[in-house]
Amino acid sequence: MAWRKRRPSRSSAYRGQPWPGAPCAAAPQRRVPRVPAGAQDRRDHLPFSVHCAYSRDPLRYRLVRFAGLLCFQAFEGLMLILLPPSEGKAFPGDGPPLSLDSLSLPELTPARESVLTALEEVSARPLAEARTVLGLSSRQAEALPRNRELRTAATLRAADLYTGVLYDRLRLGELLAGPAAARVDTSVLIFSALWGVLRPSDTVPPYRLSMGVSLPPLGPLGAFWRAHLTETLTAVARGRLVVDCRSTAYAAAFRPGPEIAEHTVAVRVLRQTVVDGVPRRSVVSHQAKAVRGAVAHSLLTAQETPQTPGELAILLADLGYQVELTSPARGGGPQTLNVIVSG
Repeated sequence: MAWRKRRPSRSSAYRGQPWPGAPCAAAPQRRVPRVPAGAQDRRDHLPFSVHCAYSRDPLRYRLVRFAGLLCFQAFEGLMLILLPPSEGKAFPGDGPPLSLDSLSLPELTPARESVLTALEEVSARPLAEARTVLGLSSRQAEALPRNRELRTAATLRAADLYTGVLYDRLRLGELLAGPAAARVDTSVLIFSALWGVLRPSDTVPPYRLSMGVSLPPLGPLGAFWRAHLTETLTAVARGRLVVDCRSTAYAAAFRPGPEIAEHTVAVRVLRQTVVDGVPRRSVVSHQAKAVRGAVAHSLLTAQETPQTPGELAILLADLGYQVELTSPARGGGPQTLNVIVSG
């Protein structure tokens, strides 16, 4: 997909209104766990800043990690929505150059540095070799110079960086401009082959790297990130309902273990058609992105915060979606929430 210029925000057109064709229904009132005023990240509640740079001092590093895990406990009860990135990305950025130390989950800084360095080296190889390693078409080769300049390029928020149908429906920029911005930023994690995971407010430059790439010398990025994300994200997800809207490639970077799998729901989109009076269902791909984006937006703007997979299914049904909750084929795995759309 070609790089696209940033489009004006649609928040002014749709603020306070459902987008065209979206399901709309009143949700029952229920107390929502609140984020203290002014907090943009759970780390803001620490007695010292977790935004400090990664240090090779083992004691300081352990303290940073411990503090980061403690602050997550203040937000137990909020949903955690896992999203894939988009292949297309907005450009150019208008923010300051990249600062790895400022990104959420600072314990991932060494892994992010490793992938960034490897991507720079591969992108500096001869054109044909770099395209082969990164799986780029001839039209996508224009991303290679940008990959070589990531440390000095202008940045933009992850909420504005990712484009495509999922993010068109999700409208993260609009949500971050609203009164529930802190709650939204804490409830969403965007997976990335380069950065591991990002919160919507994290600022990074446009880049080109897919999770399916085997990046020398790190190897397959799905396996690389799984080794670095499992402990961190298990701590983040503990005690929370996890709504997994990721695609298969990005699901490989983090697989919920037994501790959180029972509170995890994978969202799948099925198209239903009627043939000779018999309903038939099939998995859809492109439309699934739009539906997942709409589902995530509905959950982030709902007044009710579900705590269990069953409550999630009830809430989405109340909001106008046709859903079915299915148990895993093997015990102990995440449940699947089928969202049914008419063919």
